[in-house]
Amino acid sequence: MRNSITIVVTLISVFACGHALAADSKHKEAAALLKQKHYAEALAKIEKEIGGGAHDFAAYQVRGEAHLELGDVEKAVEDFSKSLSLKPTAKCYDDLGICYRRLGQPEKAVVNYSAAIAIDPTLAIIFHNRGISYQFLGQYDKALKDFGQALKLDPKLGEARLERAETYRRMGDLPKAFLDVDEFLRLPPNEITALGYNLRGVLYKKSGKPEKALADYDKAIQTNPKDADFLVNRGLVYEVLKQTAKAFADYDLAIQISPTLAAPYLARGELSSALDKFDAALKDYKKALDLAPTNTDLHFDIGIVYRRTGKYQEAIEEYNKGIKANPTLAWGYELRALAYTKLGKKDLAAVDEAKAKELHSKTKQPVR
Repeated sequence: MRNSITIVVTLISVFACGHALAADSKHKEAAALLKQKHYAEALAKIEKEIGGGAHDFAAYQVRGEAHLELGDVEKAVEDFSKSLSLKPTAKCYDDLGICYRRLGQPEKAVVNYSAAIAIDPTLAIIFHNRGISYQFLGQYDKALKDFGQALKLDPKLGEARLERAETYRRMGDLPKAFLDVDEFLRLPPNEITALGYNLRGVLYKKSGKPEKALADYDKAIQTNPKDADFLVNRGLVYEVLKQTAKAFADYDLAIQISPTLAAPYLARGELSSALDKFDAALKDYKKALDLAPTNTDLHFDIGIVYRRTGKYQEAIEEYNKGIKANPTLAWGYELRALAYTKLGKKDLAAVDEAKAKELHSKTKQPVR
């Protein structure tokens, strides 16, 4: 299904972790190693200090930051919690909030960011971090308020301006999103500038200006040529511009760079299906489903390929899986009804058609 592809937006929130508020303490050598991004060495150093009897709040905070940067979020939670039990600090509550955001628990993240703000309401980055969690929860008004406060405290905090632009995009307010991303791109270039070009490309594509979107994606890729999401986005614009060879080239390169990312397989599968390259489409859809099993729309994509190649029973089996995962999706019943009709099972088709009609009436889903 063509509408199962969405523009990939790489959020700046991935940068808001760890050392935005790195601990400054008497454990200067370990803290310096953290700042230099020598995380394993920092962990070894602070482990030695703790083993030698250093059990102050800062020791556990430094160790927690090392664990967080090395990807051991559960151990980081333990250390930050221990540090807070010894001395509550805004920095440590912020770190704990980052941990919970990474663990997919935004409500707990908000609680900890709020505790950090209660201790020190002057730190812009904490308002930014809480805003990200509100954004994730779909509480856009609260997210906007936090990003606004972050920018009031630090007008040059580019990530807050970019996240506010993304929030406006999600709310459908493209003019305000453009204003923020344009302002962001006027800042001196830094390690996240490419994300600004990527987001503005998203906005231009949404606004029906694919040529301008393409120009921004080109800039994003020139700045960061190893970001597979940018390549997927540019490939989608090439499709709009009917430059399918370039679209395939971008999807192929994205897969080469990030072979475990589902998006380029899905995009390439959609393009192959649109060009009646069914074997290639089926292979890519199945790979995307292996990598992103929660994307149950892929069952319908696979089913459509089977139906279009005359494999109606196989199509029905895929539709069954999609409907089981999302029983309120009218489109799924419509697709299965078509396959039942091809097999001459008119009674079953009629049941599905009636169910689709009922769902359209109740949920106001668009007729496809």
